Amino acid sequence: MDIVERIRKLHALAERNSSVINEHILFLDQLADTLDRWANQSRSGMWSTHQVRANREEANNVRRQAAMLRKAIQEHEDNWERAS
Repeated sequence: MDIVERIRKLHALAERNSSVINEHILFLDQLADTLDRWANQSRSGMWSTHQVRANREEANNVRRQAAMLRKAIQEHEDNWERAS
């Protein structure tokens, strides 16, 4: 297998991994939205208010994780474009 073929195979593998990572990003986005809804419900008196801060903090943590994954995918795509 020559170097070009190896690079193409690695890129195909990276593309598949990007697809899986995008699914994780979607899950994290949905989780963060759910946590925010819970916090909003808590503030409006539907739940215990001590959960507001915890849910908001966790929603922010989840969004940061999703952002890091998005950045990693973008960096991979940018590096691939420069190398092509």
